[in-house]
Amino acid sequence: MNLRTGFYILLAALGLTGLFSCLGGADDIDYIISTDAQLTSFSLSSDSLAVLATAKFSIDQANSLIYNHDSLPYLTDTAKIASQAIVKYTAGSGASPGIRLEYLDGDTTWIASGDSMRLAPVFELQLYAPSGTSKTYTVHFNIHQTDPDSVQYHEITDILVIETPDWATFAKDCPDTLEVVTGLGFLRPDEQKGLTLIVKDKDEFRFAFSEDLVEYQLGEEIPEDFPQTGFSILNDRNFAGRLTVIANLQSVWATEDGLYWTNLFGTETELPIIEGGNAFFYNGEIWFLNGKIRDGGYNPKIYFSIDGGRVWREKPEKMQPPSAFPLRMDAAVVTDADGKYFYIVGGRNQAGALNDVWKAALNSKLFDH
Repeated sequence: MNLRTGFYILLAALGLTGLFSCLGGADDIDYIISTDAQLTSFSLSSDSLAVLATAKFSIDQANSLIYNHDSLPYLTDTAKIASQAIVKYTAGSGASPGIRLEYLDGDTTWIASGDSMRLAPVFELQLYAPSGTSKTYTVHFNIHQTDPDSVQYHEITDILVIETPDWATFAKDCPDTLEVVTGLGFLRPDEQKGLTLIVKDKDEFRFAFSEDLVEYQLGEEIPEDFPQTGFSILNDRNFAGRLTVIANLQSVWATEDGLYWTNLFGTETELPIIEGGNAFFYNGEIWFLNGKIRDGGYNPKIYFSIDGGRVWREKPEKMQPPSAFPLRMDAAVVTDADGKYFYIVGGRNQAGALNDVWKAALNSKLFDH
């Protein structure tokens, strides 16, 4: 044995001695026992309740609560799926792979991730850590208690200021040769581009446009089938950059400059001729309410169109105004900046002028989640 070889043998021996000294005997080993009894994820699925597959469950560790933040649809019946729900979960580090499930009726069982279970509106899950500590979660299902597709209507006493054109004042500023017959609305109101009008120029009825109500540009002569009264206006903030007129629920006209109007199309739905109604954008659709049916009574229905006014359908009864709402024509309807509420203001009916204000909204727009 040379000196170098002997040195390596000695070094190895010293290393082994040190290793056994550090480890000590088996009885001296310290084990770390996990006290983590938390859930880190939770999900449910069921072939008989497909909405569960997309339900996202939140875990509130501070309050030991598991819940779906976005409520399940209205009238969801969790009892339908009985024992067919599949539970999946992830437990904290070292937590027991099995969970004790306790129903409010006293029934208990042990479940592992991937097991099927009986679904109940409220139940508890108890997790056990190897240390013997445990944590109990309450599982709660949020389900919408009101129909999201119904509309709430309330008469309000708050003052709602709506600026409407005073056409009589405008007429005073007209050149001597012109007479304002009616206003058709503001063109590009966000840019303050001015007003579109129907005027009488000598013996001809013509379209006109004015930016300052002093100087007027005259447009084409009014077509025979263009509505001069009883129409509803949609401004360009919502409708493809144009000022649009819904003509008594029978046809749709539009302009980009106020001087020339195009009859886009006639409606393809057989509907009564309704004058003095209100067309407005709401919930991604054009809604139409109020007005007086020609040769009939006041319109009690809400119609809607998803294609710009070509085809109209009736909204279901749950969206119609309540019996306490006085039917009317020539009202004003506006929506708020968030598109959540719409307001019906004033108008008139057989009793005369109305000064009330009604606030309405789809329930789905009022849900927090």
